[in-house]
Amino acid sequence: MYKKVLAPVDLKENGYSPAIAKTALALANAEDAEIYLVSVLNGVASASPEFEQFEEKLMAFAEQHMGVDNRVSLHVLLGNASEEILKFAKAKACDLIIIANHKQSTNMLGNPGFGTITAKVAVQAACSVLIVKASS
Repeated sequence: MYKKVLAPVDLKENGYSPAIAKTALALANAEDAEIYLVSVLNGVASASPEFEQFEEKLMAFAEQHMGVDNRVSLHVLLGNASEEILKFAKAKACDLIIIANHKQSTNMLGNPGFGTITAKVAVQAACSVLIVKASS
């Protein structure tokens, strides 16, 4: 059913990204899907030491939470998180985006809502979106 899965992770948030990785890997095993593990860095040039450190951090995260799997490709995106996630999903023709709901806001009715990145991706994505919560 799903052959191309986009799994954006926020390496600055503890607890949420491992839940995304675990869900993506389980789905990839069940569906024999390809996983695009991405993280977005804003305000940094691709030739900077910070970019290289971020790439290394993403690689370490992938090894720790997903092992070595040739179905997983790693990508560091530069820019606004929601916009870059949506552009990447479209460019790669992803079937599914697995994203976390980690920064809850309150809507106009006072009910808990989604964080702004999650909400924008869920509403604007051309594919299905699975919203996961952190493991407790």
